[in-house]
Amino acid sequence: MGLICCTFFKCHSTSLCPVSGQEMIESYKAFLQSLKNTDRFYSSKQWEEKEKEHDRLLQVCYTPLESKMTPQEEEEFWSEVIQYYLFRHKGNVKIIFNTNIPKFNQLQTKVKQIWPDPNVAFEQIFKHATKQDFLEVLKTLRQQSVQDSIIQ
Repeated sequence: MGLICCTFFKCHSTSLCPVSGQEMIESYKAFLQSLKNTDRFYSSKQWEEKEKEHDRLLQVCYTPLESKMTPQEEEEFWSEVIQYYLFRHKGNVKIIFNTNIPKFNQLQTKVKQIWPDPNVAFEQIFKHATKQDFLEVLKTLRQQSVQDSIIQ
């Protein structure tokens, strides 16, 4: 009986999934935005529910679309996934790239596939997250630092 329910749930869950790469991106963005719009602390139990929804989106919805997504869609989608993990783990980059935590293996594999150069990966993810060019922000910060040191 459990297998039948599980199979039914999975089929039912798939029917609620987006049917294109762009729809998948929009669905994931909406999920992430709903988390960020809630201006409150999530309890461990609430995070469990959010993790289940995240896992459903990745395992049930994304997997059938993966081979159909363009490289640009893949980049945009995984940039959003990284934003989720950063939000979920309060900006702790070390934890999401910890190779000893199995749940991050898919993320690490996709990051390496999409962005073979870690510097390019960082710059593109930064730009996606902030809508700013990393090198320009760095240049501005350096200029401000120089000006601040002159004033002192």
